[in-house]
Amino acid sequence: AAAAFAALHSAGCKRHPQDQASAPSSSTPPPGKAEQLVERVYQHNTGAAMVGAAYIGDKLGLFKSMAGAGPLTADQLAARTGFAPRYVLEWLRAMASSGYVEYQAAAAAFLLPPEHASVLVDEKSPVFAGGVSQGTVADIMMTTRVMAAFRTGKGIPYGDYPPDTFESIERSSRPEFLHQIAQQWIPAIAGMTERLQAGGAAADLGSGAGHASIAIARAFPKVRAVGFEPYAPSVVRARRNAKEAGLDDRVRFDTFDGLHVPGGPYQLITVNYALHHAGDPAGLLRSARGALAPGGAVLVAEYRRSERLEEDINTIRQLCYAYGLLECLPSALAEGGPGFGTGMTESDARRLAQQAGFSQFTRVLPDDPIRSFFVLRG
Repeated sequence: AAAAFAALHSAGCKRHPQDQASAPSSSTPPPGKAEQLVERVYQHNTGAAMVGAAYIGDKLGLFKSMAGAGPLTADQLAARTGFAPRYVLEWLRAMASSGYVEYQAAAAAFLLPPEHASVLVDEKSPVFAGGVSQGTVADIMMTTRVMAAFRTGKGIPYGDYPPDTFESIERSSRPEFLHQIAQQWIPAIAGMTERLQAGGAAADLGSGAGHASIAIARAFPKVRAVGFEPYAPSVVRARRNAKEAGLDDRVRFDTFDGLHVPGGPYQLITVNYALHHAGDPAGLLRSARGALAPGGAVLVAEYRRSERLEEDINTIRQLCYAYGLLECLPSALAEGGPGFGTGMTESDARRLAQQAGFSQFTRVLPDDPIRSFFVLRG
């Protein structure tokens, strides 16, 4: 989801061009607080409804069918996909009104521009965000369970979440691992590129579908990479992905209990957006410390969170807090964890590192607006 957060950050809170007609003119008194909130409520509900429409287009392959096809009428897209023309037309109207596709009135045709295809279809694109709606819909499906948790204070096991949750995580995180982990993250760790070029082993904790380990192994041909993941179906997907990448001779994946790091010693251990899910995050880091090779490092990647809530009242954090409420907090509480929500503050990460026994704590890539990166050593 980080790619989606980055796109959201670059867009800021600008109005959609089609909303400009509703903006007050210079001669119109500005709306009061109630009117502003009404507008925001409708904006949020519009976005939620459009997420559902985008999810349909993603799951049914409608965006994929439009990619590279040029302008298509609703009947033409229906013929290409085999779907009912009237439903296809309504979906196209929704996508055109939201700016996902372009409408050409003269021909009553709809176009998915190449730039939009890179966001919605090309899963290797650095700006791919087509899997985000999949995770949002999955999380909304869990609202009844979350409401029950409000009454009990208990968590929701991650395995109870629908398959779309895990597929969305895989699809959303793959581009950043493909384009960033070896190119930006690892070079930010002093001496780590040289260490991995020389060989050794690297581990990823909470490895999901395995794309971080695969990217590291591809970038460093002498490295043996291993990923450990509590959720068994994700391990199956990761093994399949490693085989499809032709790297299953150097990349392996296993389940673990989310606390004790098997094997070692490792030159590098990565914990990518997984520490906030852990039942015992300090214990996990302590185990990672014990599995490091001399001079090795742990890299923790987390969604950025300010020490002060008033600094987090923005569009990016809206999404993080919503995901935290519906997914990250309940799943962490189910493991007996502190429940950080989505991401954590630097002071939280520093405290966990100290509890785990690390003597060195360094924040790297500090200008990243979406994520925080912490290097733990010693």
